[in-house]
Amino acid sequence: MRPAAFVVKLCRMFPETEFRILTETADKKSPKKGIDPKELMQLQFGQFYDGDEVTVEVQGKCEIMASEFLKVVWENLLDYSDDVPAAKVRLTRLIDETFNRIYDPDIEAAGGELPVAVNKAELAPADEECRSVATINDRLHNLSLPMILLISKHFQSRLQISFEVPLQGIFTFTLEPQSAHASEERILEHILELPIEVGTRITVLTRGQNRVRANESVKTVLQNLWQCDEWLRNRTEGFESQKTILELLEFAEKVGSAQSPEYGTIQNPYISNQLTNQHVFINADQSEFSKNEVLSQLAAAHARTHRLEFSAVLDRVRDAEKRKSIVLREGFAIAHGAMDRTPRISITFGVYPNGVVWDDTGRRVRLVSMVVFARDTYGTWEDYFRKMAIVFHANPTLQEQLIETKSSGEFRAVLRETETKMIN
Repeated sequence: MRPAAFVVKLCRMFPETEFRILTETADKKSPKKGIDPKELMQLQFGQFYDGDEVTVEVQGKCEIMASEFLKVVWENLLDYSDDVPAAKVRLTRLIDETFNRIYDPDIEAAGGELPVAVNKAELAPADEECRSVATINDRLHNLSLPMILLISKHFQSRLQISFEVPLQGIFTFTLEPQSAHASEERILEHILELPIEVGTRITVLTRGQNRVRANESVKTVLQNLWQCDEWLRNRTEGFESQKTILELLEFAEKVGSAQSPEYGTIQNPYISNQLTNQHVFINADQSEFSKNEVLSQLAAAHARTHRLEFSAVLDRVRDAEKRKSIVLREGFAIAHGAMDRTPRISITFGVYPNGVVWDDTGRRVRLVSMVVFARDTYGTWEDYFRKMAIVFHANPTLQEQLIETKSSGEFRAVLRETETKMIN
């Protein structure tokens, strides 16, 4: 009765569609007998057994979608009665996946809207929930975090997210589809104030008709947060539009499916992941540089990569240098600057064999890194600064090895090998 009731409810979602399920007769010579799956008693006494082959005939409005939905449910009813709530979640997810891969001209003719009955019918009680756990590979920033709320609103789903913050415990926040804007702002501000670091586990719980798709979408974005954050920062407008939300979800899904081991590293993000040959400058032994010339060389690479005004990057870095010049180790300086929105984080390196006078004390450096980041990603800059300190402290010869490299590619290879050995 239980699986039969689920099939009936599914078929009745299509009031303008006729269904027939045909089975062979015992002698296989008589005409096939058919039953109407919208009628519970017909299904119950239809004598269907595991392994039976049936023919499904569907005619009417959205018949392609209706037939595909019935097929995927019919073939996945195994153990339905053993755990009904879990089975309903599983089947609803399969239906969602089927909807995403099929094309039905009737839906296009209706302007992309599903039949009213499909929108309002529920295959599972509204108070059921969908739960998952995501481990973030970036900090939460005030550009990417609001998108999580917009995704849940897109699916009209109630969203509850819980953060496991070290030493402080678990913090839980609930966001309703119709929450007041002021209330949403307070919640987002509270979340951003928490020390939620890379590698934090986030429990995602969704409720509502589209809870499965909402849950999977939120989890996918959180699992690929730094890539999604970078993607958003490259957009100039329309962050709250449906088009942006759908494109972001498509991007996150592609990133997740193509994730490589090095980018999937959660607790130990590589510094070298941020570098290309255009981000590393190996200057000739005889070259002489002033500090301003060094800052200009490194700032130009950030400006080219992220389409920023060169003078704006240089001014921000110089302002930070006036307040505090950072010499991480003897002979190794780090310059930094905060931009308005982009990039999330960008790193360049320069090797200056003859040395550069770096401050009023006459201290000279031969290795310089410049880190440029958005104002709201200051925590990410701190993470990478700590990472640099750890890598160079744990490998005392690394600095000299990098200075002795002869090309950008060799520089990156040495740094990558060192980081890989530390993680492995």
